[in-house]
Amino acid sequence: MKTIYVKPYISVIVTCRNDNYGGQFMIRFQNFLNWTARLAHEHSVPIECIVVEYNPPSNRPDLREAVTWPKYSPYFTPRIIQVPTPYHKVFLKNTKVKDIPLLEFFAKNIGIRRAQGDYILTTNTDILFDVGLVARLRNRPLMPDTLYRANRCDVPMPDPFDVVHSALLSSQGWLRRQAFRGYFPGGTYFLSRKGYLFKTFFAWLYHRLRSSYYTHDIGKLLRGFFPSVKDSEKLLFAYPFNASGDFLLTHRDVWRRLRGFKENAHISTHVDSLFLLKAIAMNTRIKLFSCYVYHQDHMRRYDPMNGNEEVEKMYKILVDQLEIYQKHGKYSMDNSEDWGLNGISLPEINI
Repeated sequence: MKTIYVKPYISVIVTCRNDNYGGQFMIRFQNFLNWTARLAHEHSVPIECIVVEYNPPSNRPDLREAVTWPKYSPYFTPRIIQVPTPYHKVFLKNTKVKDIPLLEFFAKNIGIRRAQGDYILTTNTDILFDVGLVARLRNRPLMPDTLYRANRCDVPMPDPFDVVHSALLSSQGWLRRQAFRGYFPGGTYFLSRKGYLFKTFFAWLYHRLRSSYYTHDIGKLLRGFFPSVKDSEKLLFAYPFNASGDFLLTHRDVWRRLRGFKENAHISTHVDSLFLLKAIAMNTRIKLFSCYVYHQDHMRRYDPMNGNEEVEKMYKILVDQLEIYQKHGKYSMDNSEDWGLNGISLPEINI
């Protein structure tokens, strides 16, 4: 078959390794690949999918062999960029990052640096995009000075589905009906499957009341029902910080101007929010899509909803940066010019 090259409009960046993180990882990853490839093909959106295979385990097959890659389409081009273990060890030695096998945002920076699309989307290997969101991108409506977000909802992990025959792929109804948790600005809420729209409206109203707590009379009337919100945290209600790492889309020039995600962070929690704050501080327009993205639920290393000393430490860093921004309107650049291993040749596999 003669291959046709179509310059990617969007580069989708994900990172992973074949270590079964969160349980049944390969099923979630396979679902992500099949779903994204079909949507790109059906809506004629040229997508380059960059999989950053970070610190590959020596006792497991590489990702190229571990999953079934979608059939050829000029609108879906997979690339694997491998980051061998020695680069991981050197980075750990030179930073204060906790020694875990996969450094998510360092790896995503590596993918961003090597992306070929006009726009770059960082997301995760267990995300399923809303059909309407991809359909909207067909007409290439994106603005180069804007950072786009989409709120996330959690769904139970579906069984492996076939890219051609699955009813799930022909409609997003299953995703909407099965969503049981929503990540909205300022808070995370459990959703009733039967009362989805009502629950979503209630969550929105709750956020509006809390964020306007000190300025609106209705907020004052409900003082006893809503916990107090620090001035430094009010920005979390005004912008879509919550679970922002699952969907951050902007022009390649904006990624370079902002120098990617903070690399020297102890753990990855809230690093996505720090990037969003940096974008706000550097006068980047933020736009929230009305469509959601859907996350296949699984176990996590760090759950921000549960108490954890390291998570609380990262949240304090975020709040401190919010205070600095509110007082001085600034956010310090946190990466050097060689972020994302710029200038270093890494093994690459074109599927």
